[in-house]
Amino acid sequence: MELLPAKSGKQNLSELALELVPEARKPFYQEEIKRYKAEKAEIKAAAEKLEAEAKAFDERSAAQMHEHHRWAQATTALQVAIAMAAIALLTKSKRLEYLMFGVSALGIALGAAARFHV
Repeated sequence: MELLPAKSGKQNLSELALELVPEARKPFYQEEIKRYKAEKAEIKAAAEKLEAEAKAFDERSAAQMHEHHRWAQATTALQVAIAMAAIALLTKSKRLEYLMFGVSALGIALGAAARFHV
């Protein structure tokens, strides 16, 4: 697949013209071919630089999204623990109270994992 179809097409036309024109016009088309090759190389280098930057941004975005998911999990666990605490208080259930402590610990652990980017 060609990087720059327009530049490649113009280069191909210049190469064809080089074969078809009289000797007097050949230097002009040889210079055109060199120019198109140089332009394609410059554009390709700039595109590769942009591609590398885009890849770096994608990697940073993925890392931040992972951290966001950890914080969301921690928040959800703590909200469930709060609801369980309310139910445990209303029902005076010790088993539910212990389960609430476990879910709270899980929420804190997930928060710590988010904080330390794990």
